[in-house]
Amino acid sequence: MDVIKQYNSVGLFKFIMAFCVVTIHTNVIGIIDNILIRRVAFMIVHCAVPFFFIVSSYFLSIKDFSNWGYFEKLIKLYVKWSLIHFIVSGIINENFSLNSLLDFAHQLVFIGYAHLWYIWGVLIVLPILLQLLRKKKLKASHFLILSFSSYILQ
Repeated sequence: MDVIKQYNSVGLFKFIMAFCVVTIHTNVIGIIDNILIRRVAFMIVHCAVPFFFIVSSYFLSIKDFSNWGYFEKLIKLYVKWSLIHFIVSGIINENFSLNSLLDFAHQLVFIGYAHLWYIWGVLIVLPILLQLLRKKKLKASHFLILSFSSYILQ
């Protein structure tokens, strides 16, 4: 029963942090006149993305990864949605040049395409996580500590 409460708490924070991500992208904080309040709000909402990385790392680390099915599924979703975004934005912006295609390919492979960079980041971390779990027999709590430490030290 305690495990369910813990996951419900994480679910509530995911909901709150989703609003923070929207706040980041809409720049609502920029209209706050008081500089101290604006800076504090800025710091709070910018905890959202690291929070999602930490939570994703934790839940991925407690999963049974005897095969690479999840990784393959995530790659397919990433490529599919990147292609859809590229095509739709190309139609809207009337930009289907060789340059835009090369830029798309570069982003897709090396830095994460558009707003899907988060999934690309998980795809980079997932194989490392899997290897560490298999070889070192590390616990999920170690990854939680490592994730939080990485955020603090960035």
